[in-house]
Amino acid sequence: MTASNIYVIIVAGGSGKRMSSSLPKQFLSVNGTPIIVHTINKFDKALEDFNLIVVMNPEWIGYWDELAHKFDVRTHTVVEGGAERFFSVKNALNSISDSSSDAVVLIHDAVRPLVDEETIRNVVNQSGEKGCSIPVVPVSQSLREKSGDGFSRPVDRNNFIVVQTPQGFNLAKIKDAYNLGYKKIFTDDATVFEAAGNELFYTEGKSFNLKITYPEDILLAGCLLGE
Repeated sequence: MTASNIYVIIVAGGSGKRMSSSLPKQFLSVNGTPIIVHTINKFDKALEDFNLIVVMNPEWIGYWDELAHKFDVRTHTVVEGGAERFFSVKNALNSISDSSSDAVVLIHDAVRPLVDEETIRNVVNQSGEKGCSIPVVPVSQSLREKSGDGFSRPVDRNNFIVVQTPQGFNLAKIKDAYNLGYKKIFTDDATVFEAAGNELFYTEGKSFNLKITYPEDILLAGCLLGE
């Protein structure tokens, strides 16, 4: 696989609602650098070369352009996001004209700046070999399932896994999957891919690859990035 056949989509269309911030969380600073820049830098370190696509809410594209220049972000394409994550990813996929059979695309949340280089490379390699690669980690906490009557029951955590990003796919297959249309059950790209009749393959994720969602996650990310 050549570098020209590797695409990375960074999904950065989120808002700052849970952060109680007027600034979308992907732009919040960790150790002096915006979260999304930390994220992109991880891919720069892991891969020799790749094609970068950033999906952005149209209202924030100008702001992102300023940040990208300030922090010397690698050359990339900016694509407007949609009303749902599904449509944002679909817009990004549609921006790729590559029709080669071995092209691979990685789709990653902008607010996962702690992804490690090994995971990124594993996802690229397995996607090239098997057409798909989803990083997962086991559930370490006790789980209970809520019922409609206000009660809950314990469930076996060994029957569950936590799904992370980047999720990697054969480009042609994931584009075909996204062309089948939107359903509310589509919570991630793996769900879309599987709904199109494709088999999922997993790779080992890392427990520290957290998705920054709440204010305390900023503090934790700052410690783990260790700068």
